[in-house]
Amino acid sequence: LQTQALSVIMQSGTRYTSQVIATDRPNDLALLQIQAQTSFQSIPLSASGYPQLGQAVCAIGSPYGQAGVVTEGKVVNILPNGDLQSNVLLKPGNSGGPLINLAGEMVGVNKGVAKSARRGENRERISYATNALVTQAFIQQSRQSNSPSFNSLPMPPSFNQQPGSSPY
Repeated sequence: LQTQALSVIMQSGTRYTSQVIATDRPNDLALLQIQAQTSFQSIPLSASGYPQLGQAVCAIGSPYGQAGVVTEGKVVNILPNGDLQSNVLLKPGNSGGPLINLAGEMVGVNKGVAKSARRGENRERISYATNALVTQAFIQQSRQSNSPSFNSLPMPPSFNQQPGSSPY
């Protein structure tokens, strides 16, 4: 995948060629280099580190090809590996999009939903995101290295939070 050219299509319909320059498989991240003569807007990463349990968040994505869809929910858990668990309703096309707080800062990168092994049980409102701190470390290490892969950084020792608390 790292030598294959990809297309990035903006909401305006403008298409750019891009290339995967780094991947982090355990965290479901890829860093793309877009070949363009223009600058792009970016979403600032959360300055506060990990979100608090119960904090309102929104997912931005393109479910089923419909661009710019915003879905809201709350952070319900921070897993031992640092992944964020929320009750944001994600659909195919949300993966890879930002999970943002109400200040417009990215707290995570959406990566999937829980699927139940039990028949008839609906768990679609349990979604997961790679934490923005892991994402930031991935981007920084990828910029400093010529290596196309990334070994995930260890996470802080404990994420056993109570609602309204923060590990920092």
